[in-house]
Amino acid sequence: MTPKDFNIGREFWCGGNRWRCTDVGSRVVVAISLEPHEVVSLVCDQTDPAKHIEHRYMTDDPAWFNGPPYAVVEQVFDEDSLEACSLTNGERPDDAPMSDAEQQSLQAIDSFRGSGPKGATQALLEDRQADRIHET
Repeated sequence: MTPKDFNIGREFWCGGNRWRCTDVGSRVVVAISLEPHEVVSLVCDQTDPAKHIEHRYMTDDPAWFNGPPYAVVEQVFDEDSLEACSLTNGERPDDAPMSDAEQQSLQAIDSFRGSGPKGATQALLEDRQADRIHET
């Protein structure tokens, strides 16, 4: 896909996840993930302000996607990562090869989510690469 294929509010798929476009530029698209996400809140102890209680939970409440401003972070999709986007959930079999753009998009999403350079997507990419080596 290219930026001209998007408009604000349009939903699309990338990396097996559903996204909603929040802004369109000449070379990039900005979007929020519509997938369930983790919410982290800190509550200060009334008797000791230095103490905090952390609460973590997963939610799929659509109220988080109201905006702007959005309560969830917006992700930028550049020209390369837009190649991996589609209007349908084009999930592929595990043995289907991924394009370079798809690999870069998934790695960027992993990095953004804080799973680091050896996140789940990186492990998947390494497994697929190993499978390709064994096939030849």
